[in-house]
Amino acid sequence: MALKSDGTVWTWGMNTGGNLGDGTVTQKNLPVQVSGLTEVVGISAGYYHCLAVKSDGTVWAWGLNASGQVGDGTQVDKLTPVQIGGPTGIIAVAAGYHHSLALNSDGTVWAWGANTYGQVGDTTKVDTLTPVQVVGLTGVVEIDAFEHSLARKSDGTVWAWGLNSSGQLGDGTTVDKSTPMQVVGINSATSLAAGYYFSMAAKSDGSVWGWGDNQYSQLGKMSNTTSAIPVQIGGLSRLAVIAAGFYHSMAIQSPDAPSIVGASPADGSKSISINTPISWVAVPYVNYDFQLSQDQGFGTLIADLKNQTATSYTPTSPLLQNTTYYWRVCSHLGTLLSSWVVSSFTTVSPPVVTTTTTNSVLTTQVAETTIVAQASTTAAVQPTSSFPTMLVIVIAVAALGVGAMLSAAIFLTRGKGKS
Repeated sequence: MALKSDGTVWTWGMNTGGNLGDGTVTQKNLPVQVSGLTEVVGISAGYYHCLAVKSDGTVWAWGLNASGQVGDGTQVDKLTPVQIGGPTGIIAVAAGYHHSLALNSDGTVWAWGANTYGQVGDTTKVDTLTPVQVVGLTGVVEIDAFEHSLARKSDGTVWAWGLNSSGQLGDGTTVDKSTPMQVVGINSATSLAAGYYFSMAAKSDGSVWGWGDNQYSQLGKMSNTTSAIPVQIGGLSRLAVIAAGFYHSMAIQSPDAPSIVGASPADGSKSISINTPISWVAVPYVNYDFQLSQDQGFGTLIADLKNQTATSYTPTSPLLQNTTYYWRVCSHLGTLLSSWVVSSFTTVSPPVVTTTTTNSVLTTQVAETTIVAQASTTAAVQPTSSFPTMLVIVIAVAALGVGAMLSAAIFLTRGKGKS
């Protein structure tokens, strides 16, 4: 299953129950477009059903529906997507084994489908054919599911419910739970993943923790012993993305350091032109929104780019002298991955260049010019050097799974030159 930048969804492989969404139950060896879906911003594939959320906050589902996992009030398989009723403003979905989850923009979680082990989280173990609110959960920013359900709150805690036969709920027991329970010892989670009988979470310090089944060392331990509480997975740090499969785990490491990109200093023209891109460090699988303004509140925009794969921006016209500009960058999915990170810089008049000729010797004098800049997180520094005036702007974006860490830095040098 794949989501393209144009908002269409593509699927391939087995097609039991119509989970490819192309109107058939025929296996496809090459990608086919899911029928009728556009403006999609999030997807999730379950065992034999699929979910999609559109930019308008609606949820669409298709495929096997024996347990009501499609959520349309029936138990009839759907060969093409159908819209699901329930709350509006959905920002993420997670398809489990035979149940489904949806995260609302207000931080609540909704669930439907198979509920044999309490994975719907409504205090019962009765299948539900339409969305119901998970009991007692607020402030949620990320969800995932298998035959159990996981949720990460904005405070960094992780909550779990459903099947617990291998300790995958992380509450120190192996007893199934029909309402969310807090995972022991995880208080600074930045992302999570639900596997088959096991779970994982990444912390803000870059470490990764796992709990539940370890039959195939999916917790990173050679002992093959299950754990009903989180244990640290060794050898991993600075993790940007984690993922859990049936019997294996994966992680993507964040960049070692930001890439430095410069901005041209005063160039002698009547206005200051920044010809080198404003740049930030790429996060895996993330597109960006970028804005540039003279207004600190970004009420009037000089540039407003959305869903960009590029990680830099070059102004398309010269910038004004002695003017402060503000710019900010955010993942295209907004608060699902990060918040806006703001930086600023101030342009100044170009240096005054005078040329004289004495005894056939040409001398050029460049008057000293100061460039003033400041960032939202780092104070300006103005060392003296023998190099020409230079302004370098750097914005670093540190990755994480559905909540990214961002930082900004500005480096300045001040000096004069003679030739």
